[in-house]
Amino acid sequence: GVAHAGTMAFGVGDPDAFASADPDACVLYGLAEERRRLAAAIAKLAPRLQEVLGLYYQHDCTQAEIGRLLGITESRVCQLLAESVVHLRKTLRERVAASEPS
Repeated sequence: GVAHAGTMAFGVGDPDAFASADPDACVLYGLAEERRRLAAAIAKLAPRLQEVLGLYYQHDCTQAEIGRLLGITESRVCQLLAESVVHLRKTLRERVAASEPS
């Protein structure tokens, strides 16, 4: 008989098995891969930028709170967040371009 796509071992049998598997599993795999790429890109940022991103996104600090914690102005925090986003977008774009077939 024919094995059901959801029970097949990946890489065995129907090459489209993964595509026809549970869509939630496909979405979760894609999200995990994106998180991995983002974490790698963040690791390449300067420590100060990593610190600002962590305070803002992980600890939910406001820009004013971050400024007080780091002894910088709220305006400077805003600049550092914007700089971080520019660097992350560039790094992620480069990684995608490098992984695309020529």
